[in-house]
Amino acid sequence: MFMAMCAKRGLGRLSHRQWLLAWAAAVALLLIGTTIPGSLKAQIEGQLWNRWPWSSSAHFVLFAVIAALPVYGERRTWPLRALAVVVVLAFLTEGLQHFVAGRHPMLRDGIIDLCGAATGMLAATLWLHRRCK
Repeated sequence: MFMAMCAKRGLGRLSHRQWLLAWAAAVALLLIGTTIPGSLKAQIEGQLWNRWPWSSSAHFVLFAVIAALPVYGERRTWPLRALAVVVVLAFLTEGLQHFVAGRHPMLRDGIIDLCGAATGMLAATLWLHRRCK
């Protein structure tokens, strides 16, 4: 998406493979965090500042990154592909929690995931338009 559209402007510093590795790392972090047992999650969050929703923040940021990384192609349809991927990931992460001790799927978490993805897609679109003018 970004690399081909802005290659003449020096934007393609990372190869497509490097972008895919960054994307895979973000997805791996998301899946690892999703499958942490509830007791361990509570223990980790207890060590952090309790007044901040760390889990929700992490999901928001990871979904924003996953949606924004330029791995969905070069055509105008990249947002649809990105949206399809993040919707599947949102359902997957919430569904996986059904099988993890002390974790429960929640609609609110899915909404946070999709809001993060929308924010990432908007940021990527704005950055692309600004960078490629």
